[in-house]
Amino acid sequence: MQREAGRLIRFPLKTRLEGEPLQAARYLAQQKLEAQLRDLLPQVIQQPELMPILQDTARRYLQLRTGEKEVRAYRHLLPESLGSLLKEV
Repeated sequence: MQREAGRLIRFPLKTRLEGEPLQAARYLAQQKLEAQLRDLLPQVIQQPELMPILQDTARRYLQLRTGEKEVRAYRHLLPESLGSLLKEV
């Protein structure tokens, strides 16, 4: 499951598992992406050139949560602290 969670972090729309194992892997991946977003936020404030990395991480987080490739309509699902900072995902 850890392995699949790592894969989902990088490719949130490509799953290899089904059912409960998939749900567990998705949960782990989502937790890791949320942690990455929290870690990146203060760095982006200090170094705005890191914004593309934050945007990419947010896009993958939303893809994982929604199962959709296009996620702009789901920005409201981002953690509150990111919503105002991220205009594009």
